[in-house]
Amino acid sequence: MAETTAKRIAPGTPTGGDGQVNKKLLLVAVIAGLVAVGLFIAYDSARERQLTGDTVTVLKWTRDLKSGEEITPNDFAEVDIHRNEYNSQGKVLTKADRQLVLGPNVHVNRAVSRDEYIRFVQLVGSDRESPSINIRKGMLGVSLPVDPSYTPGGLLQVGDRADLIGLFSIKGRPAKAYVLIQNLRVIAIGGRSESPDDRPGVSSARDSAARVYRSFTVELKPEVAVQLADLMPRIEGKLWLAVRNPTDNQAQFDNKLNPEVEALLSNAPVTPGKPGQ
Repeated sequence: MAETTAKRIAPGTPTGGDGQVNKKLLLVAVIAGLVAVGLFIAYDSARERQLTGDTVTVLKWTRDLKSGEEITPNDFAEVDIHRNEYNSQGKVLTKADRQLVLGPNVHVNRAVSRDEYIRFVQLVGSDRESPSINIRKGMLGVSLPVDPSYTPGGLLQVGDRADLIGLFSIKGRPAKAYVLIQNLRVIAIGGRSESPDDRPGVSSARDSAARVYRSFTVELKPEVAVQLADLMPRIEGKLWLAVRNPTDNQAQFDNKLNPEVEALLSNAPVTPGKPGQ
């Protein structure tokens, strides 16, 4: 009976147990294939990032603009480019620079073309920002002589606040010192608009401590600049500069002429050449 049953099963015919094993092997093969594809995609993406770098969002013109034309929010758009392309383009504005083209009354200083990347020079006119950009709107930068024997050296830095002191001799009486103006913002020292510590190749601490200069530039209201120009020929010698603490921004004569000094203008005789002595 057993012999008859064995003859009925054809050789090579899978049994139920063998079928289950084959299905499991097929499932494992499919999963292994999917994992291999995923690893290949991950490797290819990593290789692509290695070759091209990350992307940078930059600004691009959406239309042609003529020199002097005002920029509107519709005149530019954000586009993503590879970092290696961004690095090869020079000074191209990025998404972080949007405020430079979104401000009121912003104009291009030269003709620009659609699809051209936006560059800083198209807005300000030069590859390097002019030092005068540090002067606030509505104010004037005025250079004044100072007695080099009494300069504060490295104590004074661009951006500091200072008071002006001058000597007056009224009606032949001995000269007296007056505080002329207070809390003036210093925007240049000895003709230099940047901090002396920024000069390359120089020991900044030693250089700052030993600095002597004959002039400095302060920020003045236009009307105060005129008053000071009228006052300068009446001052005995040159101005003295008194540096303020950075946190001491409250002053009685804040960017305005001392009323007592202003009253002296009508009485003090003009002596030509005094400021240069």
